Amino acid sequence: MTLSSGPSVLAVWTHRPWLRSVSDHARSDPRLGGLLIANDVEGVDVDEADVVLVDATRPGVTPDEVARLREASVAVVVFADPDGLQSADGLAADVTLPWDAEGETTAAVIRRVTGGVVQSGRDERDPESGTLLAVTGKTSTELALGLAAGLGRRRRTKVALIDADTYRPRLAQRLDTRAWATAVDLLSVDGLLRMGETSPEFTACRFGFDLVAGLADPDRWAEVSALGVVRVLAAARRSYDVVVTRVEDRIEPGERFAPNRRVLALADEIVVGMAPTPIGAAEVVRWAATLRDMTDSPLHLVVARWVGTRSEAKTLAAEVARNVALASVTVVPSDRRTVRAVWNATLPRGPAAAAVDRLAWDLRRRL
Repeated sequence: MTLSSGPSVLAVWTHRPWLRSVSDHARSDPRLGGLLIANDVEGVDVDEADVVLVDATRPGVTPDEVARLREASVAVVVFADPDGLQSADGLAADVTLPWDAEGETTAAVIRRVTGGVVQSGRDERDPESGTLLAVTGKTSTELALGLAAGLGRRRRTKVALIDADTYRPRLAQRLDTRAWATAVDLLSVDGLLRMGETSPEFTACRFGFDLVAGLADPDRWAEVSALGVVRVLAAARRSYDVVVTRVEDRIEPGERFAPNRRVLALADEIVVGMAPTPIGAAEVVRWAATLRDMTDSPLHLVVARWVGTRSEAKTLAAEVARNVALASVTVVPSDRRTVRAVWNATLPRGPAAAAVDRLAWDLRRRL
């Protein structure tokens, strides 16, 4: 059983029948993330809603207010008199529906404007979409690169690698490139992605996967909303068999790390790198406890830069496994060839790379 990570839907109170209809439908549709009610549109907190449903006749429903919500990547669905739909178009909402729209119709529109990704967990995802693999924690850059390359070696498997880390984006620097598209470039066509009218154009990489680099300037993090990330990932999953997404492991509350939380909640499989110390193990246990409030997708532990014996590594991993359900444990030894590969902007070879490649092989059989 997977936990819902559907969109947060906020409806502005009205006596019109559409509200009762969508409320009734939301109670029986697990693909929606729940329905909240607000008293007026001006009081809508853009950090709490992915979609706002509002009647065109409500006070405060103006083009400026709709623009405020949309600029914050909140989708707006307006309901109007069936005879006045054209006049409601002046509000420039994402979608305009008649006030007597059925709940099922409204739910379908909500799924469309949020990119179609409304579930986490491999057992309930759209069978026509690709798998989302989230990589986070220690050495996540090397792990994401190695896993994307390893998965890309599978015949007829299209792999995309996205740097969704708005805190410390590193893939562009790691591969010594400035020419490839960034997450912000993709979000600049967010309106098209939202309606499913196009797919993002990733740049082919010589290592067997296509790449979207992270932010060139992390100070631009506010331009990347959680809902915007969802839409880009949804578009990527329509075009690729596997989407490997590198993301920062900070998942505390607040707008700053909302994209991290959303990516991890949507992921079908999660790989987390752990520092090779008892403190590192304790940090992963605490982090995983918070993660389990968002998703129950399989969690794969990687003990990074290990310098001890294999027996000691197993003992450390066992301490984590006593508190966290793990799908697998991989020990990646410390290897100077990885540092050399970073300097040369290539993929490493050696024992560390071989360990990551074995994990990619195991994941290929699961995905």
